[in-house]
Amino acid sequence: MYFNKEKASLLPLPMKSIRKPYQIATKPLKVNSSSMINYGGNQYSVPMDYIGKSLIAQEYDCYIHAYYNTTLVTVHQISNNKLSYHFLMVY
Repeated sequence: MYFNKEKASLLPLPMKSIRKPYQIATKPLKVNSSSMINYGGNQYSVPMDYIGKSLIAQEYDCYIHAYYNTTLVTVHQISNNKLSYHFLMVY
């Protein structure tokens, strides 16, 4: 009932070129047997519980946020080091 009432006042979404800067790109990553993910040519540690699982990585504000489903697994600052270990991880 309310949808039919408001349908006439709804506007289409803005053009894709306008929406694109506000979207955060995601990248699927697989956790290797060393409990690391490869991102941008470097490896970042994740908890051992996620070995063999697929995570989703999002990059913003110079940090990588790794998620398993909707659970935040870890956050790493983007680094030029080939290996980046994070000893205090988010669970």
